[in-house]
Amino acid sequence: EVKLKGVHEGIECSDCHSDIKEIPHDVPLKKPECGTCHEEIEKIYKHDIHYILFLKGKKGIPDCKDCHGTHEILSPSDPKSPLHPSRKNIFCTRCHKNVIAPKIYHALKIEEEKCFECHDKKIKEEIKKSVHSFASCNDCHREVKEIPHPEKLPSPECGICHKNEYIEHTRSIHGKAIKEGIEEAAHCYDCHGSHTISKIDENSPVYFKNLPKTCGKCHGKEEIAKKFKIPIKNPYQLYEESVHHYAIIQGKRGATCSDCHGVHDIDVSVSPNSKINKYRIPNTCSKCHEREYKEYTESVHWKGYLVGVEESPVCNDCHSEHRILPPQAPESPVYPLNIPKTCSGCHERYTLIQRYGLSEKRLATFYESYHGLALKAGNLLSANCTSCHGVHLILSSSNPLSSTYPDNLPKTCGGCHPGIKPSAKIHSVHEVVSPVGSMVIDIVRKIYIYLIIITIGGMIIYCFLDFVKKIKENKRHTLLSGKEIIRFNKFERTVHLIHLVSFLVLVYTGFAHHYPEAIWSAWFVKILGGSLRAYLHRIAGSLMIITFLIKVFAMIYTKRGREQFKELIFKIKDIKDALDLLLYNLNIKEEKPKFGRFTFYEKFEYWALVWGTIVMGITGLALWFKENTLSILPKWFIEFFLIIHFYEAILASLAILVWHLYWVVFDPSIYPLNRSMFTGKLPEEIYKEEHPLEFMK
Repeated sequence: EVKLKGVHEGIECSDCHSDIKEIPHDVPLKKPECGTCHEEIEKIYKHDIHYILFLKGKKGIPDCKDCHGTHEILSPSDPKSPLHPSRKNIFCTRCHKNVIAPKIYHALKIEEEKCFECHDKKIKEEIKKSVHSFASCNDCHREVKEIPHPEKLPSPECGICHKNEYIEHTRSIHGKAIKEGIEEAAHCYDCHGSHTISKIDENSPVYFKNLPKTCGKCHGKEEIAKKFKIPIKNPYQLYEESVHHYAIIQGKRGATCSDCHGVHDIDVSVSPNSKINKYRIPNTCSKCHEREYKEYTESVHWKGYLVGVEESPVCNDCHSEHRILPPQAPESPVYPLNIPKTCSGCHERYTLIQRYGLSEKRLATFYESYHGLALKAGNLLSANCTSCHGVHLILSSSNPLSSTYPDNLPKTCGGCHPGIKPSAKIHSVHEVVSPVGSMVIDIVRKIYIYLIIITIGGMIIYCFLDFVKKIKENKRHTLLSGKEIIRFNKFERTVHLIHLVSFLVLVYTGFAHHYPEAIWSAWFVKILGGSLRAYLHRIAGSLMIITFLIKVFAMIYTKRGREQFKELIFKIKDIKDALDLLLYNLNIKEEKPKFGRFTFYEKFEYWALVWGTIVMGITGLALWFKENTLSILPKWFIEFFLIIHFYEAILASLAILVWHLYWVVFDPSIYPLNRSMFTGKLPEEIYKEEHPLEFMK
């Protein structure tokens, strides 16, 4: 017994089988005429592809019962119906392997001319030029049941023809957002266009040259990123500055959004299947950078990531992502001057050092080295992290294939320093100073700091008291007779001039090396990659040492030199003179001390120059010829010499600024300048006032 269920429950058998005249009836019966009741659907069906194929004599073409069933026809809204939206795709794949079933199958067939009675005929021309020129309006807009139709129509069902793309899109972040009802989520037409969808040519919005701008319609808006908590706020603007976009501008096939993010299967980076998932990024980049990929996947970074070190860097950790710049761009994280900072992002991070037992002070020890100081000074030729460790193929120093494996160091260093012997002893760049060395360096640093504060502070107070006293006494020689006394000969003046010039050059080039990013030095250290600064510093230092040795020679082998040396020797009287002048300036003593050929403050300054030249000469040469120094001394001596060289330079510079400039420039009795070192002569009145004992001779 046949029982009718579903939508036809309650009707009589003969309502469908009208050819039944008697019981029992003839077999087989004619097919039911569904159009008797479903007249509108029958009209639509006559335009259906199935019916058209049936008329052409194709066999196996489904009719009403093949899809809807016979005696138990359920409404498509019933979850048990094979035509329910959740089951429809599975049902249709019985015959079709590459379609997505439409939400509305029996769509009304509307003549296009009726559409263009309302819509701009320009759309008709656009469709003719598009890839969909063969399609009619309601092939896409199947939900139109009458004319005129509602103003706002649902999105076209592109999946009817584009199954694979549709499935990928529904699984993507855009498709998921559409299901959640997010209006801003990208539909097919947001990227491909609507009536103007063209082939993948230069006019297409998804052509590789145009794709960044297409994606930028949404991802170039900061408010979109803020609303949906997208981490990167302005990827489109960043991409426009990248090497990939620059390649496109030059007419090359640079990477665009879809090359990295995918086409229809775009997903967030935390998704395991996303092309920008950290695990998949190297493979994504390998489509263009195959050699780099092969090297990187052999590196300690990739192998570390594979064993669970999630912080281990992949491509974008070093190169960034949207704003990838060429290595020669100063703003690039892999620009030579920036590489130490990029690497230190991990290698100086305390949590990573503690978690994975990484070596400490990698950046600090590098910047304290010769290479580090040279790099800070802007020398692009100086070695950075990658010069020694490699770029993509970075291996552990315990790996015999590593460029930092002990046996390979001569070859690695030889890349910049030709001539290094294979047996050469090479110290670690990152060697931490030994406890003894660290203690010595710390003591020397503290001694110098206290020495500078006490010495320069004392000079300032002493000169200030003298200045105040002379201002009160109006010690200014305004009436001069014009008579002059010779104080220095031409040789002595020449030596002084060389000392003056070399000292100024040494001070500027030396502090420029230590503070390469300061406003007064940044422009200079970049000239010739820092080489000009280095050459000038060494030339000036050599001149200072040579003139010092010439002066020593003159004091030993010439009569004048021996006389000057004798007068420059410190005596107990000089200490007494210094104390008496202080007491005089404090109004404790009434009489000013009398000086000979050289005053105590001139002697003090002269022997300070001798001391400074010796100290700076020894430490400077030790740092200049570092390889020779390290062949006889432990590595911590380099930092020891650097500390002395640096603080001695500060002491000398401040002493000149305070002590020397006061006595030869700002001293009211000789202001605006003691010209004796340039002319060799001093006015008689000033000479008599400043050097009375010598004047009496």
